[in-house]
Amino acid sequence: MKAALKIVLTIMVMLLTVSIQNSIESKTIRANEIERATDNACSETMRVVMNDKRFAHIEDMSETEKEEKNRLMADMVRTCIIRQITSDSKVDVNVIEADCEKGLLDVQVIAEFNYINGRIGKIEKRSTVILEGMP
Repeated sequence: MKAALKIVLTIMVMLLTVSIQNSIESKTIRANEIERATDNACSETMRVVMNDKRFAHIEDMSETEKEEKNRLMADMVRTCIIRQITSDSKVDVNVIEADCEKGLLDVQVIAEFNYINGRIGKIEKRSTVILEGMP
């Protein structure tokens, strides 16, 4: 009887250990994925803005055209981030500021996911890119 109890307790401890390890690893993997996707998307968006003829001479554009370029920049970064995230997380991308005239892009990414025990985890990443010498 004592041997059976020891075996059951050992199995329960092992399952608990595996569950804890899985939760920690799951959050780490998702955090790395969010960070990588956000950094890559911001860099890629700013590279496109720097090299795209549509953003040249932005200081000569009307306010409506500038707002349209800022929306285009925000949409680019949103699409790029969402395309790079492959996990089963629910991703919310908030573009806090996108100003192609100043060379500023400020993005916040929030990812929600489920742990193995059913609890909801949340990861936030905020990235700001400022470019000097905009066209």
